[in-house]
Amino acid sequence: MKIEPGKKLNFWKSSQAFTLVETMMTVLIFSFVLASLYTVLAAGQSSWETNKTRIEMQQQVRNAMDWMINDLRQSGGSSIADVPANGTWYNQITFKTPSGVSGGSISWNASTIRFILGGTGGNQLQRIDASGTRVIAQNIQTIQFRRQSSSSNILEVNITAQEISVKGLTMQYPFNFKVQIRNT
Repeated sequence: MKIEPGKKLNFWKSSQAFTLVETMMTVLIFSFVLASLYTVLAAGQSSWETNKTRIEMQQQVRNAMDWMINDLRQSGGSSIADVPANGTWYNQITFKTPSGVSGGSISWNASTIRFILGGTGGNQLQRIDASGTRVIAQNIQTIQFRRQSSSSNILEVNITAQEISVKGLTMQYPFNFKVQIRNT
């Protein structure tokens, strides 16, 4: 920079310095950008937690469904004790599984298998048999079983799981499936 004789230097009016208004505008724009990023990240985290809870519920219900299908397929219409083929919904099921076949007739185990809601708070889906009680799903709100008189070898099952997410949101996951009873 060349200084002309007789001219005074004014360091405060340099073209490279920022004014207070420019600095305040920069801070304001930066604040808007940060607030937008925070909003997006907060929404993403909330969505992540909600989906995580939903996936956990779905996994619980699917595990229970797999367990129940394997057991119920082996039962027979006459071996189901407390879900008659009348189209009414029932909240538990007790049945027997076959022990073998002799002379074309099925022989049934003396012990039964039972699916029921129980445990602390009544929200555990339990499988009860001669060897004891096993919890096959947690956070189950309702379970229902039904057989129609027109198709007594098909068992309908409704399960509703319910859980409260980290954010306090109550989520429900209803799941329905049918089981073909093989030994009728």
